Amino acid sequence: VFDHKGKPHESNSRHDLRLVGVDEGTIFGFEQEFTLVEKNGTPVGLRLDPKEQGQYYCGVGSCNILGRELMDKFIECCERAGIELAGINAEVMPAQWEFQNIPKNALKASDDLWVARYILNRISEEFGVGISLDAKPHPDFNGAGCHTNFSTYKMRTRRSNLAVEKFLEVLKVDHERHLEACGEGYKERLSGDCETSTWETFSHGVGDRSCSIRIPTKAYVENGPIYLEDRRPCANM
Repeated sequence: VFDHKGKPHESNSRHDLRLVGVDEGTIFGFEQEFTLVEKNGTPVGLRLDPKEQGQYYCGVGSCNILGRELMDKFIECCERAGIELAGINAEVMPAQWEFQNIPKNALKASDDLWVARYILNRISEEFGVGISLDAKPHPDFNGAGCHTNFSTYKMRTRRSNLAVEKFLEVLKVDHERHLEACGEGYKERLSGDCETSTWETFSHGVGDRSCSIRIPTKAYVENGPIYLEDRRPCANM
């Protein structure tokens, strides 16, 4: 998006990314969570009168799942658009879903995420529901994130946990600055509850969903090729 003088619009962060240049050795995979909502913004999942969370995650059956037909069409349209998905699943909050893209370089991964969001919103019109990227759509249920998995060339080739630990020290120093890129409502979502870390403190752990950065257990134990999962970004990042 450019203004009438041919200058990049202030919202055009893609232009900034192109200027910086794309490191092909560093790849990103997004886990985009979102919530199906009524036209007034109320989560559709409340139709199921949920007493607690748990049975909805990766669930099946009409007592647990809302929106399967919408998601099946989303998969079909992404395939036709050339957007490669790694997977899709129902999430912890009822009527909340997630899709994951195939890891790509920063520009390609970001483009795929934006276009997939667009396709999702277009399809939702046919089903009479809205797509919410709200970080905390309901105060009593899990929030919605966009967990960002990433790895550098060295992480995948050096087979060294030490390199990862040094990288984590850098992330710790820049924690507050990184939060600014995590989207609106991160303080409400990153409360320390519902499988989140607290926004006030940087943390990391092996196989730990309650940390800022989750380190995959198997890769860390085997000291092999590895990636890191940044669990701080919100769905609307």
